Amino acid sequence: MFCRTFMFLWSFLILTLPTSADAQDTAEQPALVLGIIPARSPERILSDFGPLVDALERELGITARIRGAPDYETFIRRVLAGDSYDMILTGGDTVQLIRELGLYRPLVQMDGPGIFAVIAVDADSPFNTLEDLRGKATLATADLLAYSTGLGFRRLEVAGLEPTTDLDVVYVPSQSAALATLVRGQVDASIIMVPIVRTASQEMRNSIRIIAETERAPPPAISVSTSMDRELVDRIFQFFLDFEETDSSSAILKDMGWPGLTPVRLEDYDALEWAAASMFERLRALED
Repeated sequence: MFCRTFMFLWSFLILTLPTSADAQDTAEQPALVLGIIPARSPERILSDFGPLVDALERELGITARIRGAPDYETFIRRVLAGDSYDMILTGGDTVQLIRELGLYRPLVQMDGPGIFAVIAVDADSPFNTLEDLRGKATLATADLLAYSTGLGFRRLEVAGLEPTTDLDVVYVPSQSAALATLVRGQVDASIIMVPIVRTASQEMRNSIRIIAETERAPPPAISVSTSMDRELVDRIFQFFLDFEETDSSSAILKDMGWPGLTPVRLEDYDALEWAAASMFERLRALED
């Protein structure tokens, strides 16, 4: 029931930010559509990233909206089609993919040394190491195509585990769902990106225990379509550069789970060729 509820929400919900009355003069212009990979629930995406898009609307005098996707595969295929989103917020694996294909231009990335996922169990779980999970545990992860899944599976393989045979893997609609299913006792362990854990309630954080961390990988980034007008691209880029100077930025960034924004460092993503290749392989697997 939990997973069906989230799939229903994603299938029918387009997250649209309301247009203010003073933006009526831009009503005839097409809305700038930001696609966000469904790592969080629809409600969390709107509450966590909506204020950033709202600020973009105000500062640039444009109409903008967030468009959801029912699952990772739909989102990735929309990105590859190149005509559904003007901007995208994605994990580092997708950043490398769009670089190679020339579909979107990365502009800014999450500031900091990088990002990683954790493998967590219930606070009272008898499992203490990854080896303890072998043949005994049900593991939740946010979709076959999720950045966290790629990182988590690599960590399990380093520990000598074959994820899909040594564990009972359950794919859920989002990383928020991976955390929620663990807290509710529906699975034995979950792979979860760190920003999701950090922005969870104290009660939820206290109810889980981390038994492993993945390698640190390049952070999420915001990219714009290569077909976007160059002047608009420059204005969007300047908005992100100036954003941290605004009074409301601290609270907005905290809700996003981002320590800050910085111009994209493309060299950070050069080591993710494996991730882009892996994504193509996983997309083909879904077609079979």
